[in-house]
Amino acid sequence: MSVLTDPVIALFVSVGLGYLIGQLRIGPVQLGGVCGTLFVALALGQLGVRIGPDLKNAAFALFIYALGFTAGPQFFANIRGGWRDGIFSVIEVVTALLLVVASVLIFDFDPGTSAGLFAGSATASAVLGTASEAVT
Repeated sequence: MSVLTDPVIALFVSVGLGYLIGQLRIGPVQLGGVCGTLFVALALGQLGVRIGPDLKNAAFALFIYALGFTAGPQFFANIRGGWRDGIFSVIEVVTALLLVVASVLIFDFDPGTSAGLFAGSATASAVLGTASEAVT
């Protein structure tokens, strides 16, 4: 078994090695475990490591769970902040969606690029997961 052939080993190597790389300090700069893991995972992806759909879905579900677990209390605290913030967030999402639709019509993007553009513009990880499932 090799890191390049076994996706589970690749997953654990990317997390472990990425965390170690993230702890390295170069002057005042330290990447941190998340950035280190991202860089190692990107490097493994460039080497041709492919993650199966089951492992990909499980990892994405864990990511969304962790995101919701940390953002949940802040979300409900912001709801108590008033309707003004809610209206602003609706305007932001609708504006991002309209700009993406306009870009798709002007530049004739394929569905995958369109979904990625919206996920990146709205910084919405859930959109990326849902869109990638719909496109494939």
